[in-house]
Amino acid sequence: MRKWISILLCFLTFSIEGRELKTLVLIIASDGNSFYKKSQEIWRSYMHLDKTHFDCYFVKANENQKDLVVMDEDTIWTKTKEQYFLPGLLDQSLIALESMLSMSDEYDYILRVNLSAFINFPELKEFLKTLPRKSCYAGIKHSSKFEGVERQWVCGAGILISKDLALLLTEHKNSLIIPEPSDFINIDDVRIGDFLTQQGIDIINGNAYEIYSCKDWANFQTKADKNNFYLLRFKVDSPDREKLEVQMKKELVRSIYKISI
Repeated sequence: MRKWISILLCFLTFSIEGRELKTLVLIIASDGNSFYKKSQEIWRSYMHLDKTHFDCYFVKANENQKDLVVMDEDTIWTKTKEQYFLPGLLDQSLIALESMLSMSDEYDYILRVNLSAFINFPELKEFLKTLPRKSCYAGIKHSSKFEGVERQWVCGAGILISKDLALLLTEHKNSLIIPEPSDFINIDDVRIGDFLTQQGIDIINGNAYEIYSCKDWANFQTKADKNNFYLLRFKVDSPDREKLEVQMKKELVRSIYKISI
């Protein structure tokens, strides 16, 4: 009997650990201007190529809709106000996240990004295999001092968390989205970072980079391993940001996914 129990336990362990990882990707989006619309076109050219491992949805705000959440193909509409500061993007994210997790328990990780990000899904798939299944908080680390206290957080263009932390965030949603009167940084990624720091969660770094200028882009292009990244965050400081970033991302789509758009 013990022998068969041991065999069964081994089989169950292999079934759990050996299955393919599944990640929910939530992309904060807006139809507010032509740049955002072009960015969505670029995302749609590649975001659904690997549905086995990644479910990708745009998350948009519509404070006038009747229901809290409305699903429209690959878009999740939330009954929230479209704004950068709290509650804003964090309210949008947590409502969409809570809704998706209530409908499915298959997700191992959640990646919350925005339209400025570009994802290399094959590399992300490999990166996820190296991460812990619990207490995982990964991305591009930012930090600053506020009233003498060092604060650190993952850039909001690419917050990668394990399912247990996603559930923890939704559990504390109502308190997290309330702005702090004394805090001059009332934005979503900092609030998440503060909360997870209080839980003793450390940030995990990976091959993710930020592109702030044409010089950054040129330097990135010279890297011998330039395709070995899982996320790029674009925020080109230029009057031609729309033109430049669209061009850069289309080049990446051609290079990574062999798709011309």
